[in-house]
Amino acid sequence: MDDLIAAECDLDGYCGQDPALDAWIRDAERARRVTLDAIEELGALPTHADGDAQILRVARLFRIVMVSDDPGQVAYLRTLAADADRFLLTWGTPLHFKLNQLILEGLERLERFAALDDPDPDNPGRQFAAADVMPAPTF
Repeated sequence: MDDLIAAECDLDGYCGQDPALDAWIRDAERARRVTLDAIEELGALPTHADGDAQILRVARLFRIVMVSDDPGQVAYLRTLAADADRFLLTWGTPLHFKLNQLILEGLERLERFAALDDPDPDNPGRQFAAADVMPAPTF
């Protein structure tokens, strides 16, 4: 997901006229395909516990946001994802703690990815640039 977000940030404003940027486009397309393939592979795995199901919910949410052409749908899903409690497991075990960290990290990356299309509030005609999007924390 981080490679996809970085590649999408780098392509902001690309008009398609500079052959030197073709490598960036290939990187973005490859990162998108790798991310979608990873989500598909994750979805094919059996779920054995609530933690598996919750992580799969976040992955499916990310996939829907990635492939959606409907800004209203993306806005709705971002609102759902902002309520992290709906995805978190009941605290108590060290495993649930680690799974909750992964869930929160996935939701944060989802928001970073979706925010790439948000206009810059200080400059309404400009999208956010790569430097404007902070990297996700690593747990």
